[in-house]
Amino acid sequence: MSVPEISVCVPVRNAGRHLGGAVTSALAEDADVEVLLHDDASSDGCVERLGTVLNDPRVRVERSERRLGVAAARTRLVARARAPFVAFLDADDVLMPGALARTRDALRSRSDAVLVHGWFEVVADDGRRLPDWDPPFAEACALGSGEASDELLLGNFLTTSTVSARRDALLSAGPFDARIGPSSTDWDMWLRLAEVGDVLYLGERLARYRQHGATISASTRAGGARLRSDARVVRRALRRRSGGPRPVSPRLRRQAAAALVLKALTQAGDDFSRGDRPAAARSLTTGMRAAPWLALAGGPSLAVALLTGCEYAAYRRSKRVLARCARELAGTRVGARAARQAATDPAHEASLRRAAAAVRSSVSLRAHVAAIDKWDPTLLRLARRRGRHFPDRRHMPDGYPPDSDAAVAHLELLRTQGVDHLAVPAASSWWLEHYCGLREHLERHCRLVAANADCKVWKLSGPGR
Repeated sequence: MSVPEISVCVPVRNAGRHLGGAVTSALAEDADVEVLLHDDASSDGCVERLGTVLNDPRVRVERSERRLGVAAARTRLVARARAPFVAFLDADDVLMPGALARTRDALRSRSDAVLVHGWFEVVADDGRRLPDWDPPFAEACALGSGEASDELLLGNFLTTSTVSARRDALLSAGPFDARIGPSSTDWDMWLRLAEVGDVLYLGERLARYRQHGATISASTRAGGARLRSDARVVRRALRRRSGGPRPVSPRLRRQAAAALVLKALTQAGDDFSRGDRPAAARSLTTGMRAAPWLALAGGPSLAVALLTGCEYAAYRRSKRVLARCARELAGTRVGARAARQAATDPAHEASLRRAAAAVRSSVSLRAHVAAIDKWDPTLLRLARRRGRHFPDRRHMPDGYPPDSDAAVAHLELLRTQGVDHLAVPAASSWWLEHYCGLREHLERHCRLVAANADCKVWKLSGPGR
């Protein structure tokens, strides 16, 4: 049997709905491929459901009878690979036509490059196209090993299903390290590779990335497992480089800590909006451990606000911490994002004040108001009415309904729990366009009690109620 040009490594765990698409996309590539599957003790018969595809001599399957985890599965796949180049493909993603040929050619043309990656389309569980994410770089580029390693310390900008690497570099780097935790073992590997060779970014879409609640990223986010894994990745990279030829500068250490604090703040906000105050405080503490200077930037007072449920105080104090992170990260790839998160828009704030006045003038003191406010407590705080956010993430953890029917059902659930008004500030008016069924429900069954350029307020009553 001839040696293939590129080995496609696919870890598989209960991927029955999507595995066929992933394997088919790899076999259709314009390159001499082998497709290696590691079935990590699946219980849904997903590999067997591939049917005649398993008869293709390019497909090789290994199965573990007990669950090993994705890190061990990827390590075994790399060890079985016969090609000089290894491509990674998650079982719920698909390759774009020609992706493997382009990554193969890029690695052939640059002997100093250990890894090549690209960008992707985002699709939902059912294949619907979702809004694009921002790419890590404006155009194709090559990062030298030092530059790539520094950039990766600030966050993982590689999407696994777009990555191809040299097999010999992967073997030299060692196994994917399961001790990192249930998430981020790929980021740890990319960091180790970037310390010994160049990283190429092709600036084009190489895969379709499927976003759903069962992905490793999504499933490990709740409870903070992903954040803790990320913190271990950063700590290990800093320790590893402290004894190497390119030690990390004090400035880069502070920037890596600030980038981790950004993640901790995001996780703490998620935890808090889901009603889990202790988890929110733990997430913030993970960031404070990485950045001792956070104690002087308002971290402890933010932790108190999270624990005591003072939402508005937590929101404003988090802005101050974000501003400190933005200063630390100024001039970096993630600095602009930090600055956007820290900034307040005077025009938006003024609009919220006017929206709050509209709520106060149209809603009684005894009212219970839900606000479509992206979990910003400002409107409800200024309105001085009992309120909650819509959606309420205690009932809809993902935050956004999949369709209009789900949005209406969620509103009706909140109505049974005492909510009697819905406020839609101008910044959230797109909801009534995107979820047209929600708008029709409000127009048919509810009464518009306030409407101006800054806000609409609906009383959740009307015909038939």
